[in-house]
Amino acid sequence: MFDVVTIGDVVSDIFIKPSELSLSCPMGRLRGKTCFESVICLPYGDKIPISEIHYDIGGSAANVAVGLSRLGFKTGFIGAVGRDQNGQKIISQLENEGVDTRWVRQSRDIQTNFSIIIHYKGDRTILIYRGLKDYSVLQLPKSLNTNWLYVGPLGEGFERLYSAIISKVAEKNIKLALNPGSFQIKSRVGLKSILRVVEIVFVNKEEAEEIVDIGRPAMIKNLLKALKQYGTKVAVITDGAEGAYSFDGEEFLHIPAYQAKRQEVTGAGDAFSTGCLGALVLGKDTSESLRWGVINSASVIEKIGAESGLLDIAQIERRLNKAPKPRVL
Repeated sequence: MFDVVTIGDVVSDIFIKPSELSLSCPMGRLRGKTCFESVICLPYGDKIPISEIHYDIGGSAANVAVGLSRLGFKTGFIGAVGRDQNGQKIISQLENEGVDTRWVRQSRDIQTNFSIIIHYKGDRTILIYRGLKDYSVLQLPKSLNTNWLYVGPLGEGFERLYSAIISKVAEKNIKLALNPGSFQIKSRVGLKSILRVVEIVFVNKEEAEEIVDIGRPAMIKNLLKALKQYGTKVAVITDGAEGAYSFDGEEFLHIPAYQAKRQEVTGAGDAFSTGCLGALVLGKDTSESLRWGVINSASVIEKIGAESGLLDIAQIERRLNKAPKPRVL
């Protein structure tokens, strides 16, 4: 019996920090951007020196699987990689982290997902190649035996997998945690159907506004209420430096962000979901799970990479005395 099985993407990541960058908009003009937005400008046709480089794996479902394994849970991962060097490295790294990879599909028809993350002044710009073009190839094993499922963002063809998840959750009384991606958010019918069986959903504020479509800017309480009306037992909205919010149908909670020395923010949301979900698996309430989430998230943004800062239970517990407590809105 698994504690948690995660489903979704895994990516081979390279983090780079160029030595020469400008965050100014050339001539005040850049297609699709305003002069009030920061853009990264690189000299065209030039060689750009790199001052730092870091290799890691990423992808929401993989990050959560690794994070939960570090928290001591029996964790499995369902995903797909190419039958290539990056794919084999990913499988080896997941296994080294204690994640069961029996359901990772390797195929010569797939190139492993790959991203280059440019990190600068605490933020990042991601160039991503998605080698998995059709997510219908991901299948739930008939023998799946787990207490929880975590479903991360998925690409085209996710609808068949969503249908299978809905059936499996009902059949085996599995608790479902959901972090929908852009394809799921745009497919309102598919998203609304799965939200009816979700235990907890994690989205950021911008995603919540797009899902519920009640106009922007929207009040957090209104966003949480709208998400809850789709059927999820608990709705959670993260909002960067403002912290996170939750609603379980009775109580609105807000927790400030845990103070951290920000290095790079990739994986912060996944780390929050990991901490929050880990606490729930242990039977803790929503208030306590939010504290675990902000602690884990703060640790990740102090490191380079989505997984370097993921904590174990002992590390989280040591930080609880300094962690903010949620307040009722």
